Amino acid sequence: MENAPESKKMKNIQEGLGLDAPLIYIAGKVSGLHYTDVVEKFKKRENELLAKGFNVFNPCEFVDESFDWQQAMRICMAHLPYCDFIDMLPDWQSSKGATFERECALKMGIEIYRDEPSQNPVAEMIKNDF
Repeated sequence: MENAPESKKMKNIQEGLGLDAPLIYIAGKVSGLHYTDVVEKFKKRENELLAKGFNVFNPCEFVDESFDWQQAMRICMAHLPYCDFIDMLPDWQSSKGATFERECALKMGIEIYRDEPSQNPVAEMIKNDF
């Protein structure tokens, strides 16, 4: 009997992408806001997360203001499965896209990142709704 080929070890996200820290995805409201304000808001959060040691997926670096909603979501959703966490900006609940990203992340087992434990029981219920 011939030797079976060696099984390939599945790499974790960091190994597969050559990252040295967890990858976190930023989600928040974009539509209806001035694009420069969106870029500033996402960049500020990116810098905060980088300072905490994360690698960051900032959608503003891949999508510009000329993209329609469907184009933007296709690009963003292609990256989401490779992230270890999703970070929800405070305005996420008023965003069709961020709400969708959150739902998909939870269904894929991607954790919602929290800076500190929530003191809000409603937030805790929402966190566990999937």
